[in-house]
Amino acid sequence: MRKADEDMSSCENRDNMTAGSPDVLKTLYINPTKFCNLRCRHCWVSPPQKDVLDEGSDEISAEQLEKVISEAKKLGLTAIKLTGGEPLLRKDIGEIFRFCADLDVKVSVETNGTLITEKTAGLFRKYGVFFVSVSLDSHSEDLNDFFRGRKGAYKAALRGIRFLLEEGIPVQVIISLYRENLRDFRLFLGLMREIGVNNVKINTISILGRGANLMRQGILPGVEEILDFYKKMDLLRETFNGFLYLDIPIVFKSLEDIKNGLCGSCNIKNILGIISDGSVSVCGIGYLEKDLLFGNVKDDPRAITRIWHENETLKRIKEDIPSKLEGVCGICVFRHRCLGYCRAEVYYNTRDLLAPYWFCQEAYEKGLFPSTRLIPEPLRT
Repeated sequence: MRKADEDMSSCENRDNMTAGSPDVLKTLYINPTKFCNLRCRHCWVSPPQKDVLDEGSDEISAEQLEKVISEAKKLGLTAIKLTGGEPLLRKDIGEIFRFCADLDVKVSVETNGTLITEKTAGLFRKYGVFFVSVSLDSHSEDLNDFFRGRKGAYKAALRGIRFLLEEGIPVQVIISLYRENLRDFRLFLGLMREIGVNNVKINTISILGRGANLMRQGILPGVEEILDFYKKMDLLRETFNGFLYLDIPIVFKSLEDIKNGLCGSCNIKNILGIISDGSVSVCGIGYLEKDLLFGNVKDDPRAITRIWHENETLKRIKEDIPSKLEGVCGICVFRHRCLGYCRAEVYYNTRDLLAPYWFCQEAYEKGLFPSTRLIPEPLRT
């Protein structure tokens, strides 16, 4: 998600509203390494921990990625997102930035921020990386480092954020909601004002990988708590002069937030993921869900075209979503905009691409789903 004076979530929403043909591959989510230097308690990818990547890694090379991205351009590609593991573990990250700039492909980066140096920030600026999301989970150093699984993560991330801001790079800070940091959220926003960040995205934690363990342990806020927190967002915005966005399905958003583009969704029909060994999936879910691996492009970059046009699971996604969504997702007035929220998470937990998203279904069963945003019974098919 981004902000200088515009956020990436708004941009993604406009893409959803004007997505056009499902045959257009607009975005690649790329996990350039499966490793991370932190061990965050909530990470759904659950990457193995490493401080330095080995030489001669079997992960996809920058040269191979360039060929894949060149092929994807023929399918309509306009942007890539580099995400984790920790993408800045890659020593050749600047090379990836360079060839994307040469190919006129926009690059955004999701990072824990701890590896950002003055040199790295300079590469972001030099090659026109248009947006960087940095994860930080508390105003408290001790609490943040506990969530992030490593002492020193807080100071290193703040240092990295400052390097980016000094280079004029649009920065968004992402905070993942625990019950512990939910209570002191105003203090977190105070820290953001202090360091000069004017864009904060608040993530609910995906019920995948380590996040599923946290849900079972009762560490995560429930549906009621999250919706109650959303109701307080306007008060929080009064003291935060910037972009403040809670990542929950659009159906729960106010008309004002919808009008202002403060609602995101995964445009699954126009996205593919490439994980670090070159496997193609919906997104990084390929690390956890082998049923959602569609092939490999590491040694055959042209395979991305065959996968995009011929894979049966992708055909089903393009044809059946949202028209055949089940449960409350199938009778929601926003189903064509939301597309059932995170289908990868739904499949991992239900083995069904068309099952309802758990948050929405639970809210519906508890009477918390806005009744005005349900299709009237006579119009349901």
